[in-house]
Amino acid sequence: MYQIIVTIIYMFCLAVAMYATSCIKFEKFCDIRKPEKVQLLWLVISLCVAYLLGNFLMVLMNIK
Repeated sequence: MYQIIVTIIYMFCLAVAMYATSCIKFEKFCDIRKPEKVQLLWLVISLCVAYLLGNFLMVLMNIK
């Protein structure tokens, strides 16, 4: 049961982080001619934010 709750929290945080980071204009400081690298940067930043947000929520709710 614990693992299911943790997975749901991380998936929710990933969706929120991807939505939140989608408004960042990466083309202003990245090379637009390489869109796969920009998308990879967006994914890595989203994963990092989701991990931090998930850990914060779990500590806040005393799950972890």
